[in-house]
Amino acid sequence: MDTCGFFASTAEHFAAAAKCLLGEDRILPAEIRLVSDPHLFSRLPTESQQALTPVVHHIRHLWGEITPLQELTPQSEELFQAFRVIQGYEAWQAQGRTIERYGLSLGPDVAARFEFGRGVTESDYHTAVSLRQQFTSWWEQQLAGRILVLPTVPEIAPLLTASTEQIEATRKLSQDLLIIAVMTGAPQVTVPMTQVNGSPLGISFLGPRGSDQRLIEMAVTLSSGEK
Repeated sequence: MDTCGFFASTAEHFAAAAKCLLGEDRILPAEIRLVSDPHLFSRLPTESQQALTPVVHHIRHLWGEITPLQELTPQSEELFQAFRVIQGYEAWQAQGRTIERYGLSLGPDVAARFEFGRGVTESDYHTAVSLRQQFTSWWEQQLAGRILVLPTVPEIAPLLTASTEQIEATRKLSQDLLIIAVMTGAPQVTVPMTQVNGSPLGISFLGPRGSDQRLIEMAVTLSSGEK
């Protein structure tokens, strides 16, 4: 379920690493067509919207109009629970015997996730996998070979002074943004194109499976400001 990613200090270094780690794209559309879910942007805090608006304008300047999706992205609470079930079940199947056999000492958070995974039934797992397949099919139909432009996260990490309500609101929207790539297996690249209160804020490109190199090319172009 979880997949390792990588990051770099520059887009050029990122692209160089990608050439070593990734193969050729299976999907390489001749024309870049962009889509977005306006609802994902409109739910951002005002500061984040103001910071990302010029970035979106620049993306339009580079590649043309960004078409709004006809259907809004499904709310993710049920999807997030399905993710937890799949992740927990697969993690326990892979590591549970080792943990029990050797009595491994785990941190509280990790231990809690494995304990959750221990309790997931095979029926629960298959139900969650079915939901993931439905969500993936829905997204593939929505994208139709196009590339989704979306905020990477809603805002910078919550401050120590943030209220419980603020932290929960950030968590919920982060969940809605991040669940797409996690559940569909689609490649996503983020570019830290702007800042809020001196901290970087990214915008992402998410494409069809097999379009990794094309997304990275776009990230290099966006960060350099050249077409």
